[in-house]
Amino acid sequence: MLNSFDLNSLKKAAIADYSKSDLVDLRDIKIDTGKSVQEKMNDYLEQIKNPYLFKVGDVRVKVSFIGDRTFTEALGAVISNGANYQTNLG
Repeated sequence: MLNSFDLNSLKKAAIADYSKSDLVDLRDIKIDTGKSVQEKMNDYLEQIKNPYLFKVGDVRVKVSFIGDRTFTEALGAVISNGANYQTNLG
């Protein structure tokens, strides 16, 4: 798992500094749903490289979080409830 220093550095990455070919496509991420939330988070972070900056198809995406939750808490909530989210990125 990334530490808070690493996450803060990744968070500050500027989207303009990355071409589409530099970024991981979110659609290529594969997570084993049989694993624990912590294991799924580790798998996701290992595959995505930068959880704040990635692409979906030809679209570059920069993510930010608001509120009092830490990144780990926010990601854990998304992964825990992942079966409840469905997006058509067609």
